[in-house]
Order: sequence, then structure tokens, then C-alpha cells
Amino acid sequence: MGVHPWRARLQPAAPTGGGDSGGTSAPIPGGPRWVGRVDATDPKAVRFAWQGAGFIATVNGGSIAVKLRTEGTPTVYFQPVIDGKMATRFKVDTGADQTVDLG
Repeated sequence: MGVHPWRARLQPAAPTGGGDSGGTSAPIPGGPRWVGRVDATDPKAVRFAWQGAGFIATVNGGSIAVKLRTEGTPTVYFQPVIDGKMATRFKVDTGADQTVDLG
């Protein structure tokens, strides 16, 4: 697979406990561990622009949601994996922020 010309911004909510440390960028204390090519210099609007990029997090509670925005292509698809199981794949259209409930 080649490089995708899109860019996504993930705006994490306030940390919800016990995130792993490490990854390919500096972790947000108590937040997610970023995987892949990620620009986390602004922890309130993390950017990634490569297939396979994402995050690993430990959360408390019965649900999790993310706010995403894509730039540079009409639609980008995301494949969440929660508790080792593939959840429903979803799309984010370019332009406006979209909050997605992952479960």
C-alpha cells in the first residue's frame, strides 16, 4: 500500500486513567500511546497521516468516543479494535469535526 494523502486530527478527551507510556511519540500523561507516524506536539489536536497510525489506551467506564477531522481527501475510513475485537468500521468525511462513539 502506498502513502495516503490524507491527514486526520484526533482530539482526545480529558485523560480517563492508566494510559500506557511509550510509542512513537511522547505520551500524554495518563492518556493514549500513539502508534505509527504521529505528530503529538499539540496534545489537544494530535495529527497522523499514514495508514496503520492510531493509539492504544486503557480507559475506565463503559464507553469511549473520539473526535476526528480529516483533511485532503473526501472520506477516510477507520477500523477500531476494542478489547481485541474488531468494532464497526466507520468513515469520517473531510472538513468538520465528527465525534464517533466507539462503544
